Amino acid sequence: MSDDNYVNALGQMITLLQEYKPGLVTLDNVSRLCKTLRLESFTDNIDSDTIRLSTASKIIVIDMDFHKSDKQVKDVKLVLASNFDHFNYFNDGDNGNILFNSLECFPDLRTFYHNLKFLSLLDTYSIIETESGVSSRKERLDLFRYFTELPDQLRSYFKDASVNAEIRINVDNRFGIYIMCEDKLVAKICIDESDDSAHRFYDYHYKNSEWRNEDPESAVTGVMLTLQVCDSNLFFPREFISRDLLLECDLQKPYSVVNHQKSLQLYNDITSALVPASKFNISNQNIELLGELVRWINWWQHVLSPVLHALKCPAPPPSVDLKRRSSSNSTTVSSQRRTSVSRRRRSSQQGHRPSLNESSMMKDGGLQQFTLNEVMSQPVLDEKDEEPHEVVDLILNEEYLQLGKQERCEIQMGLQEWQGFMIKFKSMSS
Repeated sequence: MSDDNYVNALGQMITLLQEYKPGLVTLDNVSRLCKTLRLESFTDNIDSDTIRLSTASKIIVIDMDFHKSDKQVKDVKLVLASNFDHFNYFNDGDNGNILFNSLECFPDLRTFYHNLKFLSLLDTYSIIETESGVSSRKERLDLFRYFTELPDQLRSYFKDASVNAEIRINVDNRFGIYIMCEDKLVAKICIDESDDSAHRFYDYHYKNSEWRNEDPESAVTGVMLTLQVCDSNLFFPREFISRDLLLECDLQKPYSVVNHQKSLQLYNDITSALVPASKFNISNQNIELLGELVRWINWWQHVLSPVLHALKCPAPPPSVDLKRRSSSNSTTVSSQRRTSVSRRRRSSQQGHRPSLNESSMMKDGGLQQFTLNEVMSQPVLDEKDEEPHEVVDLILNEEYLQLGKQERCEIQMGLQEWQGFMIKFKSMSS
């Protein structure tokens, strides 16, 4: 095994260990954690009550002050050794210091490790002019500056593209760009390491209503911009998304669209399999598709998912008993339906016990007889299970729904129009 492979394997083991069982928040554990991320660290006595742990790399310098008496964190400061020193390490909303809170408000180092690893990644892959020997290299990009300027560009982009979403920075003491809709967390944008170490990441800016890279030399290799979806039960149309966008998905588990709602007559016009996907590569020109991805997430959560839930799908797997009956050659489909209906008990008869006289009458009349266990095992037919007075047609497509002859909902509509449609859908399908 080469040295690089050994270091990578060791790094993966450390990452798993940190995520599985992070250590307690102590000065010694923080110092060890910095070393696992290849950060230089040293301690210094500031005064009789304060000891400082400093950790640094080529750009970041983090000073963490601890009380000597109880070893509790006292203060944390971040400084960038570059021409850009306006990196935001504070929470959206309460403006709390993320690094300080990571050590003060949590019982272990899990959150601090997440944040320190992110800073270390930006530090490792940034190429800035102050580095020795960088003048001989063509490509350069300060990822700290890029990540700081990106949120305002995304806000302008969402506004121009009429995407119903809000951009927030650093939520719940974790670095990241967060996409919110109706105060609900929808997705997270972050910079991650690429599986392809030669992957070139360019500095795309949103300007004059378009994403563009004005300087081909403003780039780095080894990282990518990603979109992480927060909803674990979110499905995307497979044919609509390029394979190079998909980072985490399961193409073998498509959504099963089957109608079990008696008040609706479903016309399935979906043209692509719906597959679960949770992470996308939105680097470079792919960022132009971010608006469509976010719009689909909103469309799924506000319209498609509730409608599919009302249809009671995915269809539950057939029971063993149902399989056995359907494979029998002794009865036809029509006789099975009649038998199923005749063997149901209405809710109004739940307290009525069959008598011997009734059993004799059934036998004398030549009707099919059933044991008490067979009768009791049949589902109860409540009033809500009765056949509906009117069945409404529903045409279902990835990008639109047609309910009856007049009610229509499309993915390009706004949130209020979606909500209005869903109110009518619930009233007509109940």
